[in-house]
Amino acid sequence: MTKPVPVLEIDNVSYRYGERVALNKIGLMVRSGDVFALLGPNGAGKSTLIRTLCGRLRPNGGTVLVDGRNPARSRAARGCIGLVPQDNALYPYMTVAENLSVFGRLAGVRGVRLTAMIDHAVTSTGLQDRLDQRVETLSGGYKRRANIASALLHSPKLLVLDEPTVGVDLDARNSINAVLRSLAESGMS
Repeated sequence: MTKPVPVLEIDNVSYRYGERVALNKIGLMVRSGDVFALLGPNGAGKSTLIRTLCGRLRPNGGTVLVDGRNPARSRAARGCIGLVPQDNALYPYMTVAENLSVFGRLAGVRGVRLTAMIDHAVTSTGLQDRLDQRVETLSGGYKRRANIASALLHSPKLLVLDEPTVGVDLDARNSINAVLRSLAESGMS
């Protein structure tokens, strides 16, 4: 029996900004349903690692594979990733529903499948009562949930969140953590 391909493999990855070393021989393996938190002080290379594993930066050394493919070279590998940036990436004057529709279409999801994926993302993140609300009027916690929902619309295997609970209160943080636990239990990494 063959072992399943890890969702994310980072092997001996290094990255430099000129003379400054941002990543020094980093290694990591993430399998389906794994949850991994990257902690460190400002300037430790967390954002550089996120950009590298999403294919936005090519490492100076080592390899990054998402679902067995290099995300810097493979559109299919990048398609396995749902990215939730630190800053809210939604359109503030649009409703949650409008944002999800736009982001779903941008991810290539259309028609009946888009409707089903929006329903799934909304249910997963607890946004049922906020669909018709403009994003700018949401609390910080609901903005983060909507941001997470937009990253789920194409059914990624790997959800990458950059500081998912920054600027939210304790109740919102607990709700977001519950959403992330539920996604991991469903097999998303």
